[in-house]
Amino acid sequence: MRILLILTTTIAALIGCLVLLVGLALHHLKAADREADGQWERAHQLAAAPARPQPSRFPESQPAAASRPAVVAAPVRQTPIILFAIDARLRGKTLWKSDGEIGNWKDVNAYVEWPMTANAGKYAVELVYSLGAGPRKVTVEVAGQTLNKTTASTGSWGHFITAGIGTVSLPAGDTILRVKPTPGSTLDDALMHLRAVYLVPPGTTVADPTAVTITLSAANAELHGERIKRSEEAEPKIVSWISPGDFAEWSFKSPVRQNYRAQLTLSDAPTTGGDFDLSIGREVIHCHAGSTGDFSTPRTVPLGIISIPAGRVSIDIKPVGEFHNALMNLWKVEFFPVGE
Repeated sequence: MRILLILTTTIAALIGCLVLLVGLALHHLKAADREADGQWERAHQLAAAPARPQPSRFPESQPAAASRPAVVAAPVRQTPIILFAIDARLRGKTLWKSDGEIGNWKDVNAYVEWPMTANAGKYAVELVYSLGAGPRKVTVEVAGQTLNKTTASTGSWGHFITAGIGTVSLPAGDTILRVKPTPGSTLDDALMHLRAVYLVPPGTTVADPTAVTITLSAANAELHGERIKRSEEAEPKIVSWISPGDFAEWSFKSPVRQNYRAQLTLSDAPTTGGDFDLSIGREVIHCHAGSTGDFSTPRTVPLGIISIPAGRVSIDIKPVGEFHNALMNLWKVEFFPVGE
């Protein structure tokens, strides 16, 4: 009987524990279901909500456009424009060009013109002319602008002056400048002798071409022959002049006919040298190259007065006959203007 009582008590305790464990399990299952329901509802709300816009992003190395400095092109520098008579186009009767001048301008309908290219800006217009008669009325036309001027006598047809005509504003690019008698005027003699037209920007000047020294250097010479050459120096000389057939030549444009005092700088060793001619067109100067002590010691030799014509000019130096070993080392030839 006692054993039966112990068994009954034990079974009752086990049943109580089992009921407790089942209750706890059910409680946890309900909590898990609630959590799952909450997560599903939140996920549904997120899926149904409109997408939130993302802010725009810029690379840190690219600042905003407003903060970048504007790129400004550097202004194009203006330089004087020189229109020489030798380059002019003649339009009309009677006109001629000679010695770098336009003359015989006796037709009131005749004019001269130059195609030209300008940088944009203001230019003072100047005429280089001579007038051996009374005042003349002259018109300059360029880029749609007209300047009228009454030119004064210069005292003679051989005396040239530079006179201002007025100021124009030119656009950048190509245009044409014309000079003519003022419409409605009459001519009892030539309008003028015209040598050049200058267009001069503010703050600049034009050198008088009749007062400019001409220097012919070894660097800008055209060398003809098998042996003649330039030395390899910063300021080269003409060297290896050992063949009688070799010669040197220079070509350039001369705006006006002009007289010059010419001189030549050379060097020679005691056992070298000989005769040579310096030719400008039909004018020839006969010269002799003698020893200067050695090829490193130059000497300047006067050549006298020589006239250089207007237009394209060719000057050459050629040996005359035989010479000793080498003609010379030629350093340079210079022409100094001697005035009108």
